[in-house]
This record gives sequence, structure tokens and C-alpha cells, in this order.
Amino acid sequence: ISAEDACDAIKGKESYLDLCRYESDAIKDLKVYPNPNTTNKVKLQFHLSKKCEIRIDVHELSGRLIGNVGNIPCAPGEQNLILEFRRFIPSPGVYLISITTSTGEQVVRRFIVE
Repeated sequence: ISAEDACDAIKGKESYLDLCRYESDAIKDLKVYPNPNTTNKVKLQFHLSKKCEIRIDVHELSGRLIGNVGNIPCAPGEQNLILEFRRFIPSPGVYLISITTSTGEQVVRRFIVE
């Protein structure tokens, strides 16, 4: 199935990774570390090509949203953020971190908590 057909099929339905959003040049080189992680903080490093607001979401692999940090204004250039995730993540496992810009670009990375 093509991405376009998938988006048409889920129109009006909420998707936990929002498959109809796209990854573009707005967010580049997202690194999530340390990964695997044994602390309560994770560093997010990425490059923004333009000024925008971002939202960071944390999901279980089942798709359930377990936490978010939203509307963070960012200037263009290299971004270095620290996310304290223990308030979101109750136990060890594999999670997904997504960063979405105010204009709809999105990147998603897998994140392991030990």
C-alpha cells in the first residue's frame, strides 16, 4: 500500500505516529542518547532549518501516548534538549520519541529504557 493510500484510509482517524505527516529537511540528524538509557534523562540533538515551535511526544510501542512536551519555540540551527522522561515512562522497555514542528514535519526514533 502506498503512503498516500494509507493516509486516505485513515483520514479522520487518530494515528499515534500520524502517518500522514512527513519527514523533511526541517528536522535533520535527530540523535537520542544515551540509548539504551539507564538514567532518568535523555538528550535530544537535532538541526532545525527554520524557526518554529516543536512538540515532543513519547509513545509506548502499542501506540499509547504517555507524555508530551509541547510548544517549544526554537531558532534555526543546532538544538540540544534534555528530556526528563521518568515522569512519562513507568518501566523499562522500548518507546518512541517523536518531534513534530508547527508546520507538520515529523521525525520518530526508537528509545530503549533499561
